[in-house]
Amino acid sequence: MGFGTSPYGISPYGGVFAATTITVAAAWAITTHSVRVTLTTEPLHVDQFQVGDAQNPLTWSVVNNETGAVLTVASATMHDTLSVDLVTLEALGDHLESHTVTAIGLFSADEVLVTSPASADFSGVVQTMDPTDQRSTNDFRDRDFANPPFQISRGLGAGGTLVIGDDGDFATESGRPLVRKLVIRRLTTRRGAFRHLPEYGVELEPKEPIASGGDLQAVLRDIEAQAQQEPDVVRAVARGSVDRSGVAIIQLSIQAKGGVSVNMRMGAVAGRLVEM
Repeated sequence: MGFGTSPYGISPYGGVFAATTITVAAAWAITTHSVRVTLTTEPLHVDQFQVGDAQNPLTWSVVNNETGAVLTVASATMHDTLSVDLVTLEALGDHLESHTVTAIGLFSADEVLVTSPASADFSGVVQTMDPTDQRSTNDFRDRDFANPPFQISRGLGAGGTLVIGDDGDFATESGRPLVRKLVIRRLTTRRGAFRHLPEYGVELEPKEPIASGGDLQAVLRDIEAQAQQEPDVVRAVARGSVDRSGVAIIQLSIQAKGGVSVNMRMGAVAGRLVEM
């Protein structure tokens, strides 16, 4: 009966477990911002934050040998059991420029440290005239999951619900819809709710009494100032009134890149701020 030194205790007693070595076999560019690395054996890939894990960007280094630039590895994902795809923040050089990718402290699946060769050279790629390479920088601006900030008064969905797109994946939004959502999020957050952002949010509580005079004007000025703190907002103008039931109705017009208009009502649903 074997109960020796292998990970599963099945090697002969007193035997020496011969661990599988792991080295870098090859690498090649697959896009202008990514490189595929092939290994000789399956690497550790269980936690992207674990030291030595193949999915941890800090496990890898990519250098342009012609310019000496160290490219930022933004992500590392498994392509298959022996290949890892690295995405770099900066573009690779062209096909005439040599690059080197290095595994820094990479472990195999059975936690054996990488040995030489731990790096591989590869050529960059040519920037083509493909439409993807000619996209405007506006197409790559900030992006977030598409989800309504709160419940809409017409009863369409619940706040924070993620939206599934036609491709079956979570839908995303950018540009005008994103700016609009970021402003609403700021206006619906109580100031001081985020410890690291003490000035984020509006000093306005649901069901809080608001006079139609000076108090309301102070709230409107606060809303304008908060909206204008969003990077893409150029100008914000808030107008408001208090109806006969004491509900504050606020109209907020925002000028941003492309223009955004947001309508909000306080106290329409159980004292919560909901969109008109």
